[in-house]
Amino acid sequence: MYHYIFAGHLSHASPFTLFTQLTSSGLDIADLPAAEIKAPAKEDVTPPTPVVEPVPVVAALVPAPAAKSAISFFGIAVLAIVVHLILKVDMHYTSPFGPGDALAPGRTRGRCGISGFNPWSPCEASTILMGENGVLQVIKGGEVVYEITGKVCGSDDCVAGLAIDEEGIVKIGGERVKVIKEATVDLQPWPFAEDVVVPEHKHGLFGNKGKK
Repeated sequence: MYHYIFAGHLSHASPFTLFTQLTSSGLDIADLPAAEIKAPAKEDVTPPTPVVEPVPVVAALVPAPAAKSAISFFGIAVLAIVVHLILKVDMHYTSPFGPGDALAPGRTRGRCGISGFNPWSPCEASTILMGENGVLQVIKGGEVVYEITGKVCGSDDCVAGLAIDEEGIVKIGGERVKVIKEATVDLQPWPFAEDVVVPEHKHGLFGNKGKK
């Protein structure tokens, strides 16, 4: 009887169906012949092959030769402009005072300018300073070598500081100056040009033109 029940169906029945038939018929699986019991076949499961996505390669941005040339030309042009402005300011700063020139209170001019930073320069450093108190000083080697004074402006119509008129007369605050300390060095060609009447003496005589 056992053989009849399972012989035709055992090879085709699923494990779950086989178990149901056994339990519903009251049979014990231990009573079955070993040949009649077949373990379900294991399915071969092949793991999926991993997909490797290609990494995008970003090419380095290399400027074209034309772009490099443009950048180089622009840099050279900017440098040339900066150098030109520096030299222009240096020429103004180191130039001597002539007719029509002025120096506001608190401002200075130097004889050497940029060349003063060169330790091998033959230029002897000298500075002219227009003070806020109406006193103008020429300083050389840290020592005051010439000093004059004028008027301190108190109104808007007053020309503050040093001014040299068209005739070469030196004025401070719009008035003729007085000598406080006579010059111990030559004042021409620096800080005053040759056509400026430089006040030289405390008693009121003026420079090479002899004007009072």
